[in-house]
Amino acid sequence: MGRPDLGLWGLSLVAVAMATGCSDADDGEQQCAEPLRVATYNGGLAVGSVAHWEERMAPQVAALGAADIDLLCVQEFWVYWEQLTEATAATLPTTVHLPPIEDCQPPACTPEEAEPLDECMTAHCDGLTGTELVDCGSAQCMDEINNVSGPCLQCLLANADGGLPGIREACVSTDPSSGSSYLYDCAYDTGILTSLPVVAQQSQPLDSYYVTAAVDFARIDTGAGEIDVFCTHLGSAIFDYEGEHGSWKGEQSAQIDQLLAFIEDHNDGTRPAVLLGDLNNGPAIDSAGIVSEWPDHYQRLLDAGFTNPYAEQADVDCTFCPDNTLRDDNSDPRLLDHILWRHPPAAVHTARFMSETVTLDTDDGSVESNYSDHYGLVSEVTGWCTE
Repeated sequence: MGRPDLGLWGLSLVAVAMATGCSDADDGEQQCAEPLRVATYNGGLAVGSVAHWEERMAPQVAALGAADIDLLCVQEFWVYWEQLTEATAATLPTTVHLPPIEDCQPPACTPEEAEPLDECMTAHCDGLTGTELVDCGSAQCMDEINNVSGPCLQCLLANADGGLPGIREACVSTDPSSGSSYLYDCAYDTGILTSLPVVAQQSQPLDSYYVTAAVDFARIDTGAGEIDVFCTHLGSAIFDYEGEHGSWKGEQSAQIDQLLAFIEDHNDGTRPAVLLGDLNNGPAIDSAGIVSEWPDHYQRLLDAGFTNPYAEQADVDCTFCPDNTLRDDNSDPRLLDHILWRHPPAAVHTARFMSETVTLDTDDGSVESNYSDHYGLVSEVTGWCTE
C-alpha cells in the first residue's frame, strides 16, 4: 500500500523544502525529519455487529502490516489486538494499549428479558451457531433483540458459538453480576502502534457504558522534534442508554471533558499535538455532500485549539460512507474519523486510507468486501526542519 498521490501539491512541498535547505544538513545547523505519515483506522471488528468480521480480520491486519506509515491509531480491535500486533511487529513494533479491565465479570440476562428472545430464536434459529445464529436472530427476532439490555446482548453475542444451549448456560441468570459489564471481556479497542521512538506514554480510561473507552498517549521523537499523539474512540448512540450520563450524547460530552483535560496535562503548547481516532462527531461539508454528526461536540475540539486540515482540502471525502460494502442503511455520508492538529509543525496533506475492497471466502462463497465499515485517514507531514 503506497503513499497517496500528492501530485503538484507534493512536488511543490519538495521544492519549498529544497529551497529552504530543509534536508539533513552535514554542518549540524539544521535537523530535518523524514516525511512523517500518521494514520487512524477503525477496523470494524465488532463481533456480531459488522458483517464478515472473522473473514476480514486476517487480510485487514496483513494490509496494515504492509502499510507505508510511521504511526497508526486503531479502534475496534478488542479481541484481535494480539493478531494486529503480530502482523505489524516488523513495521510498527512499539505499542501503547490498555490491557483489559481486571476481574471483569460477564454480564447476564434476567429470565424475564431473555424468555421472549429465546422463544423467537428457538422457533427460527434452533441448531445454528456462531455467525449463522447471529444473522438469523438479526433477520427474524429484531424486535425481541431490541428489548434486551446492552449487557445482556453482549453476552448473547459473545457466546453465539455455543448455539442456543451455550447462550442459555452462559447468559441467563437470576443473579446478574454486579461487576464490570462491558463488551468483549472488558477489552479496550484502541491503541497506538509506531516505528518511531516513544519518549513518554500513558493510557487513561474514559467514562463509558457497555463499550470500554480510553485515550492513549505517546510522545514520539521524529528526528526534527517531538510530537504529542493522542488516540481515542468516542462513544456513539447504539442501544438504549443505561449509563450515568443520561444519554449517549451526554456520555460523549463527558468523554470530551476527560479527553481535553488529559491532553492539557500532557501537551503544554511547546510541542505539536495530533488527535486521531473515530470521534463519532464531525462537521457538515456541503461541497462534499457530508452531513454533520453532533457538530457541537466537534466544535469543542476546534475551540480547544485543534484544526482539521483535511476538512479544508478540495478532495475531502467521507469516512463513514453509503458506498461502503459493509453499510446497508443508506445513511448520508459522514466524516467521523479524524486527524486533528494543534500547532502542526509543517504542511499537512491527508488522504483516505484502507478504502480498498478485498475478496473474502465465506460460507456463502466469495464476497467482495471493504476491509471495514469505516475508511481510515493518513496524514503526511512534509518539510519539517528545526535549527
